[in-house]
Amino acid sequence: MQNVAPPDSDSNSEVFDIRTVISMLRIHKWLFAGVFAVVFLAGLGLTLTQPAKYTSSASVMIGGQKLKVVPNAQEVATDLPQDSTAIDTEVEVLRSLALADSVVTQLGLEKDPEFNPTLKKPEGIMAFLPRKSGGGIDGQTLRQQIIANLLQSVAVKRQGLTRVITVSVETGSPVKSAQIAGAWLEQYTKRQVSQSNNLLSNANEQLGERLEQLRKEAIAADAAVQQFKIANGLGVDNPMGGASLPEQQMAYLQQSEGEVRASLAANQARLDAAKRAAGSGDLSSGDTLNSDVLRDLRTRETEIRTRLANLRGRYGPMHPEVVKATNEEAALERQVQAEMGRAVANLQTQVDVDKQRLAALQGGVSSARGSLNRNLAANTRLHDLQMQAEAAHSVYESYLQRHKDTTTQEGLENASARILSEAKVPTLRSSPKLGFSVMLSFLAGLVAGSAAVAVKYAMRRGISSGTDVVKHLNVPYLGGIANLQSTVKTRISTTGKLWEYLEANPLSVFAEQYKILLTAINFSKVSEDKRVIAITSAIPGEGKTTTSICLGKTIQMLGKSVVVVDCDLRRHSVSTSIGGNYQAGLIEVLANKVSLDSALYDGGRGVMYLPVTDGPVPSENQFGTPRMAALLEELKTRFDVIILDTAPVLPIVDTRLLAHQADVVVLLAKWNDTPVGATQTALDILYNEGLDNLAGVALTLVDLKKQSIASGIGSEYYYNSYKSYYTTNSK
Repeated sequence: MQNVAPPDSDSNSEVFDIRTVISMLRIHKWLFAGVFAVVFLAGLGLTLTQPAKYTSSASVMIGGQKLKVVPNAQEVATDLPQDSTAIDTEVEVLRSLALADSVVTQLGLEKDPEFNPTLKKPEGIMAFLPRKSGGGIDGQTLRQQIIANLLQSVAVKRQGLTRVITVSVETGSPVKSAQIAGAWLEQYTKRQVSQSNNLLSNANEQLGERLEQLRKEAIAADAAVQQFKIANGLGVDNPMGGASLPEQQMAYLQQSEGEVRASLAANQARLDAAKRAAGSGDLSSGDTLNSDVLRDLRTRETEIRTRLANLRGRYGPMHPEVVKATNEEAALERQVQAEMGRAVANLQTQVDVDKQRLAALQGGVSSARGSLNRNLAANTRLHDLQMQAEAAHSVYESYLQRHKDTTTQEGLENASARILSEAKVPTLRSSPKLGFSVMLSFLAGLVAGSAAVAVKYAMRRGISSGTDVVKHLNVPYLGGIANLQSTVKTRISTTGKLWEYLEANPLSVFAEQYKILLTAINFSKVSEDKRVIAITSAIPGEGKTTTSICLGKTIQMLGKSVVVVDCDLRRHSVSTSIGGNYQAGLIEVLANKVSLDSALYDGGRGVMYLPVTDGPVPSENQFGTPRMAALLEELKTRFDVIILDTAPVLPIVDTRLLAHQADVVVLLAKWNDTPVGATQTALDILYNEGLDNLAGVALTLVDLKKQSIASGIGSEYYYNSYKSYYTTNSK
């Protein structure tokens, strides 16, 4: 209610706190109440018209120990792992289309109208609409719709991080819900058992095929061993163990070779000794030439030599006995030489024989050594083939045992999931829940009502307080002119004139606001002389005429002379409002057709008016002329204050010219209605044309009750606190 000082440091930020929210709700309480009631009742009605639903739940635990019917049998279909990913996977399996399809088949849900859309009877308004006729949908599509409808009624949820999964089914029948929940877990466990048995069957089939292949490989490996033995002569090994035949042959040949070498060396030594003995004629040199004949000859030779030595000593060399003995000795010598020759020849023959035997044995040893090497290489290969055969037999026996286990275990598998709780027939409906629905409808009403108020608040386009004037327009705030109806308890007739009410209630808040406006104008710093006051606005309908007349009345009530000049040549609102019968006015005075005295109109009770007649509006400019300036000077000589009620700034150029001739210009904006952009545009136009006498902006038609609620800051907010200072009629 007073001129606003420059904004604080935080005035550029939007004031939006709990007080703002409460103010918005108080201002638009009927909008909030209406939207709340509609949404609340609609939500509650929708809830009450919904069919009753019943929920049945059953729980299953995934994993755990499996029963082994076959002792010592290894698992083929292993138990489900218990990690989180595997449990989540089983949750998705429980939500699968295949499982839902099995339940539909088991319970015959394709005949249930709740899931089969073709059997469902129309309800509500749909019952009164004609049904479409035609071929309908194909069986596969219908089956998919039934499964989809069933899945919508089934909820599968894992209980925290446990291995327990709960299946909940919600339908219109408690018995049906329990049946579907039970069938759901039954089909799930059956599918697990079937899956395990299928795995066993497939494993058994694959093992059988693999067994046949391994059997053939084992037989082929044995055949390869035998064929290799035959091909390499490895089938005659010593049955008693020890060395093989090639090794025995090699040992025998090597032994024989040693014996022959020893015999050859001995015979060669005897031969050499015999040759030396034969060369020296010494029959006594070693035993190499010993023979019975040589021993006899050696004996006879000894006897002859002894006898010859005796004869020579007795008879001399020429004695016949000596000659005879000498001849016998020579003959005996020849016999010895011959016998020695035969002995050497025999020894030479033995040496030659030994050499031939040695050469033969060496060849045999070389051949046996080659055979032995080949035999060793063949044995190495044979050992490898035997190892391969043994490995083939080992793998075959392992698979054979595995095949026996799976064959025995097939058909005896049990599910790896255990049902913890069976589905029970519910006794209470799960939806709709009246208490929850009321709460939800209440919250929806609150949200919708608040949203409506927020939208209404966001769509506001006008200025609602002095703070908005300073913040958005950056000009001084001169004050607010109240809507009279918002200042009184009982509604006042609209046929009365506001300036008459102002005169009759000088202590009312309505009268006080014009005094505040006048004070703000007088204290503005735009001009020293503030006798000519121009009242204008951005667009029509802002309350300029009422403000001009009431401001003039306020000045007159303060004991000053005042004239209100109607400068709106097109609408001449002041002239229409005071309701006079005018013969001349402003246009005629500016055209020098009449004098100022003849054009002035006494509106009664001290306020003078210079009206505008109903004649045509002149096309030429009336206000940017020296005649208008002269008229204002003449009015100053007669009146203390001249109020110019002008046309709007945006559509009419006259006001822009006239504003420069006034001492003070006041721009009006309708409270909470005039767009900020329009007011800002008007200010830009005036400032761009060099206007420097704009005192500020004042708000008109202010609803004080709503403003005191909505403002939150400023003097308007405290209206309820100080309104008792005004007269009772204006409360």
